[in-house]
Formats: sequence, structure tokens, C-alpha cells
Amino acid sequence: MNKWMAAFISLMLMTASLIFGGLAVGQGDVQSITKKILDKDLDGAFAEASARLKNHPADAVLLKLLGQIEYERGRYAESAEFIGRSLNADALPSGLKAWNLLYLGMGCEKLKKPEEAVVHYRDVFGVEADRRTLVRALQALRRLGQPVSSEMYHKIAPRDEYRLEGKPAPDFALPDLQGRMHTLSEWKGSPLFIHLGTTWCGGCQGEGQAVEKFVEKYKSRGVVFLKVNFGESEAALKDFLNHYRADGLLGLVDFNCRYIETYGATSWPTTVIVDEKGIVRYHSVEAFYHGGNQEPFEVLDGILSRLKSAVAKAGEDPDCENGACSIKSKGNASAAGDFHPRLAVDGQGRLWMAYISDRDGDNNVYLRGYDGNGKAMGKDVPVSRSLGDDYACDIAVASDDSIWITWVSNRTGVYDVFLKSYKNGEGSKDMKITRTTDDAFGPRLAAGPGGRLWITYYRWNTNPENGVSRDRDVFARFYDGTSWSEETEVNPLEPKVEDHSDPAVAVDGEGRAWIAWSFDYHQRLYANPLNADLPTIFAQKLADGRKEGNALFVGVRETGNDSSIDVFPSLAAGPGKDIWCAWDAFAGTRRVILTSLKAGDAADFSADIVASDVRAVACTPSIAVDRAGVPALVWRQLDGDRWRLYGSRYRSNEWSEPFPVSGPAAKNDCSDPVLVAGTDGALWVAFTERTGGKAEVRLVRFAERRPASGI
Repeated sequence: MNKWMAAFISLMLMTASLIFGGLAVGQGDVQSITKKILDKDLDGAFAEASARLKNHPADAVLLKLLGQIEYERGRYAESAEFIGRSLNADALPSGLKAWNLLYLGMGCEKLKKPEEAVVHYRDVFGVEADRRTLVRALQALRRLGQPVSSEMYHKIAPRDEYRLEGKPAPDFALPDLQGRMHTLSEWKGSPLFIHLGTTWCGGCQGEGQAVEKFVEKYKSRGVVFLKVNFGESEAALKDFLNHYRADGLLGLVDFNCRYIETYGATSWPTTVIVDEKGIVRYHSVEAFYHGGNQEPFEVLDGILSRLKSAVAKAGEDPDCENGACSIKSKGNASAAGDFHPRLAVDGQGRLWMAYISDRDGDNNVYLRGYDGNGKAMGKDVPVSRSLGDDYACDIAVASDDSIWITWVSNRTGVYDVFLKSYKNGEGSKDMKITRTTDDAFGPRLAAGPGGRLWITYYRWNTNPENGVSRDRDVFARFYDGTSWSEETEVNPLEPKVEDHSDPAVAVDGEGRAWIAWSFDYHQRLYANPLNADLPTIFAQKLADGRKEGNALFVGVRETGNDSSIDVFPSLAAGPGKDIWCAWDAFAGTRRVILTSLKAGDAADFSADIVASDVRAVACTPSIAVDRAGVPALVWRQLDGDRWRLYGSRYRSNEWSEPFPVSGPAAKNDCSDPVLVAGTDGALWVAFTERTGGKAEVRLVRFAERRPASGI
């Protein structure tokens, strides 16, 4: 665990113990009330908190919870009364005081009292507060048109030991979307604009369009633009760059957040500008473009305008034109060759693989069939043949053995989700599933009994007031064997400004669909104000196109969901009602977590466990359940400088120790694993294998790799 993350987690745990340990109300009571708030049972939460308050009338946490509940109910005057009492309570922790002041300001804004709101927001900076609370207060002051002092900025700036201005930029070694490694030194002589963050970070999303403006203005002057993504995947970053049309940004993936501390990225987005001599000229962990405020944008514009490129003359560098070096858009292609396979099995035991290939010069979707022994059958079939960017495919086989394939394409000018079916070798026309002026990504398919199908995906939202595209929602559509239903918004409808992405879908033995996704839900939903704004996994049950019950919390609980970034879920259903879920979790290191929902109707998922080796970087799991109801899991894991495939089986009511999967060559990188169960009980793994910069898709039986004889 790096020092920054360790300190961050320790601070949250210590503060939580102070809040709950030093006050009369118990942590269990708070969690019970908070769960009701999350379930939108505001009346129940209010009743329970009020009952507790009778025995503890001066308890700061209970008063704060009642203020939060009243705020969520739209009773802002009553909310202010409870929060005011919380502020006057005995032994009030400073972190809770800052949170209360922030909420008082928010309530005053709702009550049309901007002058009072400004006072409360400014008071946040006069008490001890976590950085996220300070940032929200600063953003509110900006929104209200108030000046922000340098002292306020200093409070949210990187600590002195992390400040980089005037220092040589730290070197790094990071892969792009094709797995090619890049270091800082390869751009010697070129000014660099480095934007560091995640795809789910609201500020990173809010600055997506602003960064592209800089790219358009300065790439011809030799400035190199890099987008460093922390703790996610190549697929997530590709979607993000495509959405913001960031052809001039080279995407780099820091899978295990190695460079958070190195670049002082203690909050996201972090922006670093490096001059042609390798010296940092600007370093900020505060969003430079927020709410239409042009001042920080103009500061960066001024710095960039003064930078000069010292690169070789035109013709001396293959990527230079007219004396200027820039990143070619091909750098953000997913791979060269065949890649990103998805896999399904038909009723006869044949395997069908959908994958992406650039063999025709553009990314398109192809279909390949295998017999029950894993031998390829016939020629590959081109599924999509557009001149656009077609990628992110998935495949399912319906109960009548019709093959359904979905993918994303920008053939219409925006990224939409498309669908096509094959029956007896004949392909249907392409069907556009989404119809939106903004982009849709991440489609996933699942088949159920009676020819039924489910498709899920996420869509971006553009704010009509300022034109900024940020925050995503998850949707689903249902096919009853004849026609497709209208869209169902899967995630909770409130609060509206939240980020939902990376959906996965599975259908249980009774034909009900389960959709899991990553939900970046925010601190006003929590009891503890220091719970961070981090993604976690939720799941929703659906039947016949309708949601059943409330969304269930799935993400990491045993290690504390406030310190874990949970993304990229994979779902599988047993022959009955059992549901299994695996996902990526980052809490000091990247690992694979899994849990289950027994019998499908239980109130909550079971305790989560770590499936991967806790000493290794592991990510992008795929889970499958065989016909006997026994699950297995595969993921990719970093061995030295290579990605290998690892797996685990569920045996005797427990998961086996992780083992290397047989098949991939030891010298090659492996990615995009997907696991399916055959009709004969065998398990199959499809994946991308990269050899010397060329990618190919492969299919192997899921089995443990054994050491060679004599070793």
C-alpha cells in the first residue's frame, strides 16, 4: 500500500472511531438508520432516529442524521434546525462540524438565502475538515459568484512534500491502450499537459470538454497531451476518450495507482504542466474548470501559451509535422489485430465468439464458431462493416439457438448501441438499440428461457444549462421473443446527479434478470461525513422489463466501503436462484472480490471475500456457473511485467487458492478474459493475447497450468 493511500484510510478509520466511539449512539444504530436512508425509507429513518434521540437528546450524530433526512425530504428549514442543534452538541468532532456547516449552506441555498449560505460555506474553512468537504464548499462559493482567497486554495492544495512546481517532473512507465509502454523521457524537448484522474470522477468528467479545447489550440504548437487513468481498465479509458472526442490525448493506464503519490494526485482531477526542459510549471489538485468559471482556465491558457517546443525539426521525428509533435489518434486504438472477445454456448455445445478486429483498417465486429472440443468451424463472419469505430461487443445465444451480438458504433455521429441476430446462418439487419443525442457505451447481453433476452448499457448525460456532459445512467431493455421493450432506467432515479457505469447482466433459473453496476454515490447518503465519494457495486433485480424491489448494496463491506474503489462487476446465475458477483476493488492494491446472493430472494449479498492473491495486482474478473451450479472465476494478474490469467474454483463450499490458467504462452500479455460453461460441464476461457505488438483472440479450456516435468 502506498503511503498516501495508507494515510488516507487511517485518517478515515480514526475519525470514524472518534465520531462513534465518543458519543452515546452506537455505530449499529447509525448504520440501521443510514440503510433506511439508502433504501429511500425516509419516514422509517426519521422515526428510528427520533426514537433514539429521546434517550440521547444531545447526540450530534443523531441530530445530523435527522437534518440529513429532512434535507432529503425537501424540508430545508427543519433540516437547518436539526443541524444547528448538532453544531451546538457536546463533544462535536471537527469533521462533523465541517459537514454540518456545508449542509447548512446547502439548505440556505434551497431556501433562497444566498447571503447566509456564503457565511456557512466560508465557515467550513475555519474548522478542521477533510479535503472533499473543503472542495465542495469552495465549489459552492464559486457557484454563488464569491471570490475565493489564496488561503482557501492553499487548504486544498497538495501538501508541501507533494508540490511539484519548479521541480523536474517525475519519470513514469505506463502502458497505453495497446499495451505499449511509455516513459516521460520519450517526450524530451516537448511541453507536456498531463491530466490525471478517473472516468467516474465528476471533476474529470467536467473538464473533459475543456481539456479538448486545449488540445485543439496547442497540439499544433508541439504540446503533448496525456490522460493518466488511475485504477481502471483500457476499455473504461477508451470509452471516456471516445466520449469526449479526445483524439489528441494519449491515454495511459496506471492500473495500481502507482503514481498517485509521485505526482501528488491527492485528489482528482490533478493537472500538471511540464515545460520543454522537463520542469513542472503548474501543479494543481483542484478542478481548473468548474461551473463555467473561466479564471482557472485562463491561468492554464496563459501558461501553455508561453511554452515552446524544443523538438526536432520536421522530418526528424516520424510523428512531427511542420515542426510540431502531437499524439496520433491511432494511439488510442484498442489494439492491432483481433481483440476483446466475448463468448457464448448454444444448446448443442458449440461455442460462439464475438470479437473486434481492425483487419480492414477500421474496428469492426466478427463472429467465430467452435465445436464442442474448441476447434474453429468455418470462416469468421463479419458482423459489422461500417466505416466508423465499432467495438465493445458482447454475445448471447437464445434458447432457440439464435445468436445475438451487440456492440457500440459511432456510425451515426454519436456512439450508439447496436444489435444483430443470426438464425440458421442468416443475419438480421443492424438494429440501433439506443437513440440519444449523447453517447451510450458498455452493452452486455444475457439470454433467458423462452427466447427471452436482456440488454443493458450506460448512457452519458449533457446538462442543458451549461452543455457539460458528465454523469452516466444504466438502462436495460427486454426482448420477450417477439419485440423489445422500452428502456428501463436501472439505477435509482434519485439523486439525479450521480455516476453509474459498467453494467453486467445475468438471468437466473426463473427468468429474472439481475444487473450489477458501479455506482459512484456521494457523501450525503452516508452517516459518516468522511466516507469518500468512491464507486461501489449495486445490483437490481428485474422481471418482464420492470424493477423488483430496491437496489441491493454489493460492494466491499468487510474492509469498509469508504476506502475501496469498486468497479467492473461480472455476474453469473446458477440453475436455481443463486447469483454470484465478482469485481475489481482498489484499497491500497488492486484485487478481485466476490460475493453471492443465495436463493435470489435474500435481503442482502453475503460477506465479500478476496479471490485473488492479495500480494499481486489483479483485475477484470469473469465469473461463470456450470450446469451443476458450481461457480468458477478467472481474472488477469500481473506477474512481473506481464499480465497472466489466473483462476479459482468453488470446491467443498470454499474457493480454491488462485492458480495460473493453462494455455497462454508465458512470454505474452493476456487480457479481456471471459469464462463460460459448456453443456458437457467443461469451462472455457476466451482472451486476448498480445505477441510483439500484435493481438489475437484465443480459446482454451479452463484448467490449472501444471509445471513442466522435472521442474
